[in-house]
Amino acid sequence: MSDILFCGSVPLSRYEYRCLMPQYKKPTKKLPDDGSYSIRGHFAQVAGEFDQQGTRPTDEQPYEVSQGVRVESALPELSGFQEVVRFDEAFYLTINDRVINTEFFEKSEGEGWLTFHFRIAGRSDELYGELAEVERAPSYCYIVMQPEGLERGEWLYGGTQLKTVAITFKPGLFFDKLGLAAESLPAPLQEIVQSEQSEFIFQPLPIDASMNHLLRQLIDSPYTGDIRRVMFHAKAIELIGMVIYHLQGEGDDETLPVRLSPRDIELLQQARIIIQERYREVITIQGLSKEVGLNRNKLQYGCKHLFNTTIHNLCLEARMAKACELLEGGELNIAAVADMVGYIQASS
Repeated sequence: MSDILFCGSVPLSRYEYRCLMPQYKKPTKKLPDDGSYSIRGHFAQVAGEFDQQGTRPTDEQPYEVSQGVRVESALPELSGFQEVVRFDEAFYLTINDRVINTEFFEKSEGEGWLTFHFRIAGRSDELYGELAEVERAPSYCYIVMQPEGLERGEWLYGGTQLKTVAITFKPGLFFDKLGLAAESLPAPLQEIVQSEQSEFIFQPLPIDASMNHLLRQLIDSPYTGDIRRVMFHAKAIELIGMVIYHLQGEGDDETLPVRLSPRDIELLQQARIIIQERYREVITIQGLSKEVGLNRNKLQYGCKHLFNTTIHNLCLEARMAKACELLEGGELNIAAVADMVGYIQASS
């Protein structure tokens, strides 16, 4: 679950707070002394250390020993899987596809690793020591530097479907593996790699259509064995490149025709849910815009930017997905299915 390693504690006063998230607020919560689930670092799972992980290996493992591991929860609070892939001693990929059955808390301490955390589904509340209280929401990549010893707590609530992809690495990866010069990096990353003492950084970045496409390929990957790990390595590097590109201002919201706030993205997600649930209805852009409280331009542009499609195509996809589901049941003919999903003409 956790994206950060555990280590020893150090005073919090050494950190400079740098949070660029607009909904940032000072902490109102306090970290419990003990979480319901506390781990030393999920990277230890690759080495087969499961005693305190709350997980067990799945029956079929797609990796050689020390290269990766796929585990399932051994706790009643969680169900689903987690996959940890080790590219080298300072570069990991973690995939989570889980359901939180009951309220769940975990606690960790930082070790100076940098994480690009892509949240596809599921919300959670986080607390970073006495510095910041934040919410992680879907459709965002969170760039997080958790300095050594800085405590982090995360609250996940019952009924949450959690889908995440996290790339976690030592900042030296930019130089050692990618061959990037410090001056070529965007300002937030320059400060991380040039600082002798790491600072806490929490910066959100909207997930665009190209990122979302790569993330879905990771979660739904059909590959196994060495090919799976090679493909994952390539996609992880590509995602790092996309994040750098957007942070440089060449592809971020500053240059977009319509700027999307976190609230706008939340409303766009609501619009997609409405379309998926009401596939039988004729949904107009004007009506949907009014229902979710988002102006027409943002609705149309945001749909294209986040989902790489149009409102019309979302409606069509939702209708056809339901039609496929009914046809696969084998009990209904095409004419009956067409009527059930809202088509007047079966030939449509």
